[in-house]
Amino acid sequence: SVAGSLEKYITAQGIEAEFINKIHDYPDYNQSYTNSRSTVKQILQSNDHVLALFDVHRDSAPGMTTSPTVMIDGKKSARILIVVGTDERKPHPDWKENNAFAEALYKQGEKMYPGLIKGITTKAGTYNQEFNPHALLLEFGSDYNTLEEASYAAQLFADILLQVLKEDIQPK
Repeated sequence: SVAGSLEKYITAQGIEAEFINKIHDYPDYNQSYTNSRSTVKQILQSNDHVLALFDVHRDSAPGMTTSPTVMIDGKKSARILIVVGTDERKPHPDWKENNAFAEALYKQGEKMYPGLIKGITTKAGTYNQEFNPHALLLEFGSDYNTLEEASYAAQLFADILLQVLKEDIQPK
């Protein structure tokens, strides 16, 4: 639902976006990224103008019983964690480009909506990010946030994303 909201907010601002609602973790959760790899390849083969790819999740850490929120314009929002895959387990020579994109989003987020993006974490694994320099895994809150809080975070993230892309594609 949150990924669908993100698509809606991006599209409303005049940028083409596509929400792929395909289950990749059933029947075997451990095959999620292997299964989603073919979806990512299909997307990129059918459209050579993809500006960014996002794998949208929610955090579900063992032992967690609450999820922090941030107040933005008088409304509670889930917080967002950006996950960048590295080359620790397998080749991913351009992972630092993904990380630079994540840093640009974080910095812009702090300007526009301080505290919305709680940080950037790097993890061993590529998460299909090797296919695009603007590919990231985004965790919108946790299973303790309401759908309203997570959808609001998606709306705010769309604003941040569009500002970053605008700056990125303008002639220097």
